[in-house]
Amino acid sequence: MSDAPRYEPASYDSADEDVPPMDELDRVAFDAVVRNAPRFGRFIGTGVGIGFVLGLIIGLVLPNTTSVGRGTVAMLMGAGFAIIGAIVSASIVVGLDGTRRAPTEEGFPWEAPSETDTSVGQDAVKRDSE
Repeated sequence: MSDAPRYEPASYDSADEDVPPMDELDRVAFDAVVRNAPRFGRFIGTGVGIGFVLGLIIGLVLPNTTSVGRGTVAMLMGAGFAIIGAIVSASIVVGLDGTRRAPTEEGFPWEAPSETDTSVGQDAVKRDSE
């Protein structure tokens, strides 16, 4: 056995802890909006990379009827498909991105909704101040 003291987690029920009561937490809490936004740069960069590789493969595989060479055609096809990939991935990421609205329920998630107060958000603040 070790002589080190055992770890005992602090109890939040003790009077020594500086934990505010629920009434105080209800008074100072406000609604928050959680934004789960994708990373635009990485998403668009992936689209550019996929488009470039796809264009490079198409430029190398398809028959070449120009005099500039297969490598030049493959690079131009890759650049063109990279632009298309950037546009497509940018439209997808903008569609996926969207700020979610704040919850419409009053109170904390662990509390049961009150049936007497049907006011929500800023409307409740306006009604209370009138």
